Amino acid sequence: MTVSSRPKCNADDRARSAYPKPRRTCTTDLQVARIEQALTRAAMLVESDDAYLEIFVRLETELEAAKERQSASARAKAMVKGMSQNAIF
Repeated sequence: MTVSSRPKCNADDRARSAYPKPRRTCTTDLQVARIEQALTRAAMLVESDDAYLEIFVRLETELEAAKERQSASARAKAMVKGMSQNAIF
């Protein structure tokens, strides 16, 4: 008797796993808000235990990156809006 801890899958399961669902993306505003909230929680954890300092620093870095994406997105939209206003059709 063979004991296997992994469940067996059939061909249908393998076919489904070959095409995973696309990752849901958040708007940059939502990303910034969620990271800020997580950063606040991490700060409270760091206050009681320095073991959470790495998480706090990583969240700070992610927040800066999200704000940069937000800024870049706003600049791109403004550029397109300016181009469409100056375009002659």
